[in-house]
Amino acid sequence: MKKLLLYFLLLNGYFVFGQSSFIFKEDLPCVNKQFNVFVHAVNNYQYKTIREVDVKEAIARANELFAPICVSFKFCEMDTVFNYYYNSLDSDKMDELDVLYEQHNRINLFVILGGFPNPFIREVVTGSIDSLTGSNLYINSTDAFPQALGHFFGLDYTFKGDKEELVDGSNCETSGDKICDTPADPYTIIRRPSKYVDIKCRFIRLEKDPNGDFYQPDVTNIMSIFFGCHCKFSLEQYKRMAENILKAKTKHW
Repeated sequence: MKKLLLYFLLLNGYFVFGQSSFIFKEDLPCVNKQFNVFVHAVNNYQYKTIREVDVKEAIARANELFAPICVSFKFCEMDTVFNYYYNSLDSDKMDELDVLYEQHNRINLFVILGGFPNPFIREVVTGSIDSLTGSNLYINSTDAFPQALGHFFGLDYTFKGDKEELVDGSNCETSGDKICDTPADPYTIIRRPSKYVDIKCRFIRLEKDPNGDFYQPDVTNIMSIFFGCHCKFSLEQYKRMAENILKAKTKHW
């Protein structure tokens, strides 16, 4: 009977671990912090905006992703920017939106269904968790909300970096996103993501690093450019975000 009970407990533990692999693989800091999100829905030229239900679903998804470090997000309020002039974004318009609509002590999320300066980028973030002034997130798809939060909490794109990251990870601390458990990512911002992954999220580009090793990035990482494949942060990314939140000098969050 005892053996049967032990087997039952192990079996149930297997399912818990399988569903929450990034919680139990290693101890992570618990930030124990909730952020209020104020949403600004920007009209497009057809006078359409994002639906509130879609925003709430995106926030619920973010809560799942950030649960391993005890960070959550609360839908605070949603207003509408009726001027569709702002539906095509550039730096000057972001400055104007900041002045006109920014709410203090909130994460300001601007959902813009139109164009961004780079057609392959779906989010732009001004400032960070440690900014002295407000920090605003601009997205043109609710799928981009977790990535925007990653930037807000101090993460780079997995392909980011002035120096090319090597596949063997030997320069991972100084190259790429400077996080060593995210594989080297050869994506170049001027190329279509479809040149790198297929519709089944398989990396298809035959490209080698300076050592002659083939790249095999994690296309499912939220900080990659491959939005249709996103599903997780890495352990070191979680640690980096938690560390940045805990050490932030500004306490108005």
